[in-house]
Amino acid sequence: AARGRAPVKLPRWVPTPARRHAVAFNRQAHDLAADILHACRRDPDRDAPLVRAMLEATDPDTGRPLSDEDICHELVIFLASGLETTATTLAYALWALGRHPEIQARAAAEARAADETALAADPRGTLPYTMCVLQEALRLGGPTPAIMRVARTDMEVDGHLVTSGSQLVVGVYALHRDPQLWTDPITFNPDRFSPDDSRSRDRWQFLPFGGGPRSCIGEHLALTAAALELAAVLRDVEIVSTTATFPISAPLTIVPDGPIPAQIRQRL
Repeated sequence: AARGRAPVKLPRWVPTPARRHAVAFNRQAHDLAADILHACRRDPDRDAPLVRAMLEATDPDTGRPLSDEDICHELVIFLASGLETTATTLAYALWALGRHPEIQARAAAEARAADETALAADPRGTLPYTMCVLQEALRLGGPTPAIMRVARTDMEVDGHLVTSGSQLVVGVYALHRDPQLWTDPITFNPDRFSPDDSRSRDRWQFLPFGGGPRSCIGEHLALTAAALELAAVLRDVEIVSTTATFPISAPLTIVPDGPIPAQIRQRL
């Protein structure tokens, strides 16, 4: 599809509208990262654990600390990589909750009862049911359609020989809907991620962030941010979904295919 839209691959220095937009975004993102870093250097008491961790990190081979440029690059990666994917997960979660008022009421009650101090210290531990909601949203509406790996050795998979160097594609979207792995797979049911049910599930059955040593480095940050954002919404408003389906497209990651209409009501 990409080749059809752009049959000639232009050099990177050609200032197409898309590239001008990308350059402008990159500049703004790095300026923001630099502002965050400098603010943390000026104020040692500023609460910024990610920045603090990078300021204290050293290269295991040389013992040298990360340069400001390195830290800014890492901050941009963390800031940018989770925006669209987390937004997709939250959009699906809110749509699904709008279709299941009893589940939404339970998550909202948990959010409203959460102690602010505990929430700041351990958001995921303070919001266990909200985490189940997010995991179920990642199963049915997560942003990852597939993951790719390269075989390091010859192996046999389900009777098929896979030679070293072969590219393997795991269809995550299909895996998360497989009726052989999930009971009533299309039903939105956060309780399937309760501690008891999770213990009985195969570790390779649920792969929203991939698996193994190459799994997504931003998993903890993404889930923590999503839990806080979802709780903040549910604490104050009620969502009523007005569509029976959640249309998607997958230009690279899975995203909503257009606006998802809903009615918003203030919680009393």
